[in-house]
Amino acid sequence: LVYAGMLSAAPLENPGYPVNIAVTGSLEGSRDTQLTDLEQAESLLSQLRAKGLDGVNLVLNGFLTGGTMKNAAGASRLSGATGGRQALASLCDYAEKQGYSVFLGKDLLTAARGTALRDLMGRKKTVTVANPFASVGKESYEKRYLGWADGGGSAASFLSAMEKTGVTGFALTDLGTGLCADYAARTTDRLYVSSQLAEIAASYAAVRPLLVNGANCNVLRNADVITGVPCYTAVAETAYYRSVPFLPMLLHGSYCYSGAPVVNADADKLALLRAVEYGCAPYFGWTGAPRSDSCYENQLAAGAAFCTRAARELGDLTGLRMTDHYAIAEGVFCTEYGSGIRVFVNYNNYSVAVGTVSVPPYDYLRID
Repeated sequence: LVYAGMLSAAPLENPGYPVNIAVTGSLEGSRDTQLTDLEQAESLLSQLRAKGLDGVNLVLNGFLTGGTMKNAAGASRLSGATGGRQALASLCDYAEKQGYSVFLGKDLLTAARGTALRDLMGRKKTVTVANPFASVGKESYEKRYLGWADGGGSAASFLSAMEKTGVTGFALTDLGTGLCADYAARTTDRLYVSSQLAEIAASYAAVRPLLVNGANCNVLRNADVITGVPCYTAVAETAYYRSVPFLPMLLHGSYCYSGAPVVNADADKLALLRAVEYGCAPYFGWTGAPRSDSCYENQLAAGAAFCTRAARELGDLTGLRMTDHYAIAEGVFCTEYGSGIRVFVNYNNYSVAVGTVSVPPYDYLRID
């Protein structure tokens, strides 16, 4: 992938210890389905700063017209339900002063409205998207795969409309999530799709920093931040099969990347441990909705505590190459880095001895 020019092997310039946080504005672009407004997003950043967190990448999903679930192809206006340009400008100004980044999220290849791709039988190509916030909106929504004119072809108009918003960059939330075959149709094949995806990513990256959600390698070379990287194996390990974190090993040291977002920092301790095991930046998916598990007010203390400790103990590993990964015992894994540093992760509810040291339950331990 590196030799083919699909991934960069260049080292990170300023590795630090990044933290990725996605907030959802509105599901349908209406106040009835609003989850977070821009004022709350700015409040979140101020609380993160108060807790001493650096290197925060804030992703704004569902802040354009139509929200996350009822968006139209080529949507390029801010949703009135979540705040206007003045509120966004205030958020971006605060983020810049704190050294944080704000990425404005956009679905590029799928939408609720727009010209749909058609399969070989002439049927519209659609996908059902589950609603992760069950208390608001419907259980699921149907979206369509867009034709290239409505999807990737809308890049120029969107970039022009967003030129003066003050955002650090753009988050293409569906660009890397599918297979090239998903977008192939009667008039296109997978090779054409792969080249188009790479071209779209390059057009956005040429203007501002780019965040890509998903691990389609056709679009990763130009990404500054990658979310949704698989941190699991599709096949269970056996005595004859050993899993290897192939993509994280390629990305580590050259990209800032994360797995799936953690919503409940208290309950999802194993997911946070998985981020340590795979060398990922912590990634949280929060809202401003009160009385909800996803509300950042309920999750901030646990999330910030994890990130503060991890930054202190693991921050200098971000720019190193990951060289090996293997199981030590049932539920205990070791990840090695280029300088010989080892990080042990214990998913068991009891301590496990590794040589002369003991890894606490549901915890990790670094050995230099």
